[in-house]
Amino acid sequence: MSKEYLLQKYRIEEKQIINFFKNVEKTKTCWNCQKIPNSGGYAIFHANYRAFMASRIIWELYNGPIPDKLYVCHKCDNRICVNPEHLFLGTQKENIQDAINKGKIKIKLTESNKEEIKLLAKLGMSQRAIGKKFNVSCVLVCRILNK
Repeated sequence: MSKEYLLQKYRIEEKQIINFFKNVEKTKTCWNCQKIPNSGGYAIFHANYRAFMASRIIWELYNGPIPDKLYVCHKCDNRICVNPEHLFLGTQKENIQDAINKGKIKIKLTESNKEEIKLLAKLGMSQRAIGKKFNVSCVLVCRILNK
């Protein structure tokens, strides 16, 4: 179904998929696209004079259509990886939270924020609730409380 879907949606043919995989180096974990990435560092799939995000094409090849408003995210955080086992779907918010949880994005909290976090914890608010209030991970809340 997926190859037919790609042909219908993007006019990508099987020979183009085969050619793409000739430029993928499979390591023990990641499948690294050896073509030049885009300006954001992500692997690109070129077909019919158009450039597509390779992770999206690979997701659709192996899993089918991507629902509206969902992103293809990398478990491995390797932007050139196209291993379908390393890809998952998530919203923009979930993708950003994943990056925050992994320490890829730093959230700056003011000293006032940190004092409020400590106070809320003393008043019995859960670390999860505090994290949601400040849009930070539970791990970060825990670190602040243990300093």
